[in-house]
Amino acid sequence: MIACYEIVKKIGSGGRSDVYLVRNINTKMLMAMKVYRNATKEAEREVEILKLLGGKGAPFLIDRVEEEGKTCVVMEYLEGMTLRDYIRMHPVTSWEKSVSIIGDILAALIPMHMNEPPYVYGDIKPENIMITKTGQARLFDFGSVVREDEKDRPVYGTVGYMPKTDEKIGCERDIYGVGIIFYELLTGNILSRAVEKGSADISHFPSWVSRIMQKAVHIRKEERYKNASEMYAALFNAENGYDIDKAGKKSRQGDIITESGYREVNKERKSKRRNHLMGRKIKDRGNVYVAEVKRVALSGLLKGFMIFAFVYFAMSIFNNTLEAKAGTIYPDEEYIYEEYRYEESEDTYYDTYGRKDLFYDDSMHNR
Repeated sequence: MIACYEIVKKIGSGGRSDVYLVRNINTKMLMAMKVYRNATKEAEREVEILKLLGGKGAPFLIDRVEEEGKTCVVMEYLEGMTLRDYIRMHPVTSWEKSVSIIGDILAALIPMHMNEPPYVYGDIKPENIMITKTGQARLFDFGSVVREDEKDRPVYGTVGYMPKTDEKIGCERDIYGVGIIFYELLTGNILSRAVEKGSADISHFPSWVSRIMQKAVHIRKEERYKNASEMYAALFNAENGYDIDKAGKKSRQGDIITESGYREVNKERKSKRRNHLMGRKIKDRGNVYVAEVKRVALSGLLKGFMIFAFVYFAMSIFNNTLEAKAGTIYPDEEYIYEEYRYEESEDTYYDTYGRKDLFYDDSMHNR
């Protein structure tokens, strides 16, 4: 028992901490508790990052407890499996599902990379990513996160998922790890091993998948995406057809880390992409203009028809009203041709209905 949390079982252990499944004795809810062993700085950093993310792409922070000199961080319990177990169960994942998982990872990294100064996760690997029962990918274990301006803080990493050529810590380090995981999801192999065997061929994937993966794991830091936001935008814009890349396909031949001829291929790709986007923009503007003209024309016709119908029915009602009134005064249309009766005693003319006619004259009588 730690504070108001009852330990159910131990679910994980690391070099600096142990993780337990606990139950709140008041709410009876299951939660995860991470107990740090003499690692106060790492615990403070974990709490700091969980507050920053607010449950987006990571567990919700629930509580922080100090118990017997140990710092305990209580967070949401994520039910599911690690990405490592997922890859074992699904050795080859479809590129659609792979893009979805990579997108979830990047979405969790974006708030960290956009912070000033940026936070670097540092140890991106399948063991630190949870696939929930709903299929979403969520990061956990933020004790190794490093701020870019921190020089005295140790940087952790896993061989095969961190670049060997980076001299300084930066967001590009996380991008490299995400690219390695992307390759592993699609092929079921670790990239470094595939390169050693000469089997790192990704030419059978869509060209934009190959391009994004190639840029993410480039051996040169400056050639990678600068942060998670940039890679996220490239990933989903390309998936939606806004950034299709076919330049240099023969030069790459599926080698996702080669540097030979990269600048020439990149220059050609940018030129084709610029022309493609320009043509698409003009086409889209034309389509929008035609659609707007059609909409205005149809709207005008509809309004004209409604006005015509309104005037027609209004005139019909008006005419019927006039005819009805005329019928009450002159029920017989041949009234003016009726005989008139003259009363000498009154010196007055009467029509056949016995009404005085004030407008009668001799010309009418003569007819």
